[in-house]
Amino acid sequence: SGAYYIKTAPDNVIAFYDKYEVIALPDGDTIYNGSPITYNCVPGRMLLFKSDFIHGNPGQESLGEKIVISFNMVF
Repeated sequence: SGAYYIKTAPDNVIAFYDKYEVIALPDGDTIYNGSPITYNCVPGRMLLFKSDFIHGNPGQESLGEKIVISFNMVF
């Protein structure tokens, strides 16, 4: 899977989660969980990742557009 960012607000990130935390993410980090790994959504950046990685975007808090091309590839 991949995402190519065309236009984003400065605070936009994509987060990747541990597949075992998806059912109920806790409100904060504890000794029993891990933090999601985040990457800034930068215009002109393309991220490629395994399609089974659980990922998402936290809500955008600032004004502005977010334009991204998301895709899947098959080899």
